[in-house]
Parts: sequence; structure tokens; C-alpha cells
Amino acid sequence: GVCVEVRRVLSWRPERARMGATPLVCMEARTAVEGGVRRCLQVSVTRCGFCLQRGETLASLASELGTSWLQLWAANPHLDRPHDPPLFQPLNLGALFPPQPDDTLAGLARRFGSSTE
Repeated sequence: GVCVEVRRVLSWRPERARMGATPLVCMEARTAVEGGVRRCLQVSVTRCGFCLQRGETLASLASELGTSWLQLWAANPHLDRPHDPPLFQPLNLGALFPPQPDDTLAGLARRFGSSTE
């Protein structure tokens, strides 16, 4: 018998709601003769980072995230032209704040001048 090599490319773009997640992604390959094999891997989805896609602007991204384009621009001082940002360049979505074991939601809201509502 002759073996034929078959290659496939798996492409996955996690939705923004999955930022910071580490989902388990499983794939299964089957042959007509020998059955199949299953392989799983853990994928780390970067948190607080994003690359603008074609047709997106700081304003459209801010609207989707419930913030303003000025907040996004402030988090990305490397952007010279906020109304015409380069595509596919990594953007910060905001500063990461490492919570402490004794932090509470109400305490953090007070510290940052916000509310829990």
C-alpha cells in the first residue's frame, strides 16, 4: 500500500469574551482503516491585548468594550494617530492590576473612584 500524507490547518480566533482564558482545545483525526486519535492542548489567550482588524477603529473597539476611545488611546501612548491606528499592531486594553488576597470588590471600586454597579 501507498501512504498518502494529508495536512490540514486549524485556525481559531477566540472571541473577545475569552481573553484571559486557558481553554482546553481537543482535535480528533480519523482514518477509514485504523479509526482515530484524539489530541488535546491547553491554549493561553492573552488578556488585555488586542490587534485591530480591517474596518475597526479605536472608537468601535471602545464601544464594544464599554469604554471611550480616549481611554484606549491613553493606554497606548505609541499611537501617533488615534483616528487612523495601524492594523494588526498590538494594543493595550488597559492596565493590569494584580489584586491582593484581602482586596474586595467594594474596596477596589472605592480606590479607583468607581462603583460596584
